[in-house]
Amino acid sequence: GGDTRTFTGGLSTTGVTGTVTANGVIQTDGQQMDIGALTLGGTTTLATNSATAGGAILNVGAVTGANFGLTLNGGTTGAVTVASASSVGALTLNNTGAYVFTGNVSAASLATTGAGAISFRGASTTITADTNFVNAGALNLGDGGDTLTFTGGLSTTGVTGTVTANGVIQTDGQQIDIGALTLGGTTTLATN
Repeated sequence: GGDTRTFTGGLSTTGVTGTVTANGVIQTDGQQMDIGALTLGGTTTLATNSATAGGAILNVGAVTGANFGLTLNGGTTGAVTVASASSVGALTLNNTGAYVFTGNVSAASLATTGAGAISFRGASTTITADTNFVNAGALNLGDGGDTLTFTGGLSTTGVTGTVTANGVIQTDGQQIDIGALTLGGTTTLATN
């Protein structure tokens, strides 16, 4: 834990046949990172902008979080794509590239300060803590038939881009504050 591993010219773990476990900072210097299925062995940062602010593409497979924190940073231009993330502790998205979660997500909390566009496309997304989106780009909640549960509450009023909803957006008896909203499909907003 607390280690920093820098793969200056890029990194791919997709050819590994065993379990890939990360614990610490794993980074490149403005070069693409392709991580297959990943198990967190401790609080982990995956970043492609160690010395190059622009960063690069960051692709991550299915993440098994074991309740550890995960920070994803593709730099100012690198798109971040995550297949799925289960049982993550604090999930942090903190640079202006776009973030896309194509599968299910479950996390204890979500921080989006400094993030660009964010899209949740999995059938099920659950964030336990009160979630306040403040990203500087679009926010896409669902892409049809999805259920997104922000157990502790939800606010999108700090989002500077277009907020689009398509599916069920709900809390567990906690307040929802939605700013301007575009419907991308049949949508339910519920606090129960």
